[in-house]
Amino acid sequence: MGSSTENYEPFRTTHWSLVIDAGNVKSSHSDQALEALCHLYWKPLYTFLRRQGHQPQDSQDLVQGLFHHLIQKREFFNRADKNRGRFRNFLLGALKNFLSNNKAKEKAIKRGGRTPQIELDIHLIEDSLVDVGMDDPTEEFDRRWAMTVLEEALKRLRNKAEARGQLDEHEQVFGYISGKGGTTDLNVLAKRLGVTEDAFKMKASRMRKALSLGLHGVVSETVERRDDVPEELAYLKGLMKKVF
Repeated sequence: MGSSTENYEPFRTTHWSLVIDAGNVKSSHSDQALEALCHLYWKPLYTFLRRQGHQPQDSQDLVQGLFHHLIQKREFFNRADKNRGRFRNFLLGALKNFLSNNKAKEKAIKRGGRTPQIELDIHLIEDSLVDVGMDDPTEEFDRRWAMTVLEEALKRLRNKAEARGQLDEHEQVFGYISGKGGTTDLNVLAKRLGVTEDAFKMKASRMRKALSLGLHGVVSETVERRDDVPEELAYLKGLMKKVF
């Protein structure tokens, strides 16, 4: 199974639907869907393990072992209870169950990453893991989940801009609203795009709305009931404020 998910289409259903479908039928489509989910959400799982005190290589092997277990043991998904509501709860529960299975855990560590299912670039998050073991692992898992959701929403927004041939405009406007563009001088930014300051402000306003809708869309994929979206979104936004 390949390790790249760059060509995957954004999910058009909830992650729960994909999980239930994966338990009902083994196909190349369900394999791809599961791999995409694993690729998207490995960082919170890895962070949880590191906060528990596992070493980087062991944490990587355990995440790989969990993914291998989930993809190979389809009956696990048949037992999944989608009424748990939030996909992050399901995924963390799966990891805890995996860790409690000593044989599976030992096998994952002994494998030593020699048969990876998905390429995990642990260097992307190791720098942010300072004083490992000091924070509550579950709280840190949720923080990293929030960051993953935001990153996914931003990626989709950027991909849309690139498809429209407006990537440069996107980068300029996003740099302004995120405060990471090097300058907040509206006159300078507007001149770069060849528009008026008012027009630039309008673009920034539209991007904020698009990002908000994007976050709503990603979060809606991780809960089973539509009624859960506002609460989950508010919770994750609260976590994002602690991170950014």
